[in-house]
Amino acid sequence: AIGGWLAETYGIRNSFFIAGVGSAICSLGYTQLPETLKVKPSLHQTDHEASWSSVAGKHARNWWADVQPLLESPNQQALIAMSIVPSLRWSCFTTVVALHAT
Repeated sequence: AIGGWLAETYGIRNSFFIAGVGSAICSLGYTQLPETLKVKPSLHQTDHEASWSSVAGKHARNWWADVQPLLESPNQQALIAMSIVPSLRWSCFTTVVALHAT
């Protein structure tokens, strides 16, 4: 609604500039918020001393430990399948349209 009003009042091109300025102002405001995440340093080594592959491996193992119980639950599997359907439907639709156009 606001985008349509901006486009009618100031033109399509200027409405994008106005939205961009608003987004930039919001981004600057977010940079001024205090950090609330408290991260404990590792006892063995810090991320600065570790190699990229060991840090990535540690994060991947932690991610899998968090995700595995969710993937094993039948209820969660159904929710994941339902959330994937719109993306798959859209990709199939665009593929068929492109194939039909050629």
